[in-house]
Amino acid sequence: MDKRFEELVRAHRVGLVGYLCRYVDVSTAEELAADAFVALWRRMPDLRDDNLRAYLYAAGRNSARNHLRRQRKILPLEEMRREMPAADPELDAALIRDEERRAVHAALGKISPDYRGVLHLLYFCDLSPAEVGRVLGKNPKQVANLTYRAKEALRRVLTEMGIEPPHTTSEEREKHKDEN
Repeated sequence: MDKRFEELVRAHRVGLVGYLCRYVDVSTAEELAADAFVALWRRMPDLRDDNLRAYLYAAGRNSARNHLRRQRKILPLEEMRREMPAADPELDAALIRDEERRAVHAALGKISPDYRGVLHLLYFCDLSPAEVGRVLGKNPKQVANLTYRAKEALRRVLTEMGIEPPHTTSEEREKHKDEN
């Protein structure tokens, strides 16, 4: 189990800290990530391998929420951005050009925290929709609906900012209609 745990830490530490920075400052995010890894270590024997990553992010999210309840303090988005760790070079290579990336991050700051959270888990933490559901305590249909609404909200904000967002494909619109 030690080697498997070390691999999980290497694979998910940066992503988990980045996710937690959506809630708290960097140093607190690092502490909460460490706490989440301790919780994972304790529960690993009881968890299936396909649930480990979702459990880790859920534990981190719960720790952040508990921390915020205790602190009753939410950092302004601009302060959180300044505190965010440097992007991983592999992540940068996969992200859109720097200017578009800044615009997307600014737009993300203008949508609801629930929408921002689901998009972050899906696209920045690379969790599957099933894993996102386990992190957020939602069923697959709820995750799909939340994701659709989050993308639409992000498109509206980007349009308001004067940026031409990618349009929803007709296939995506039809899929969403069929699910509802």
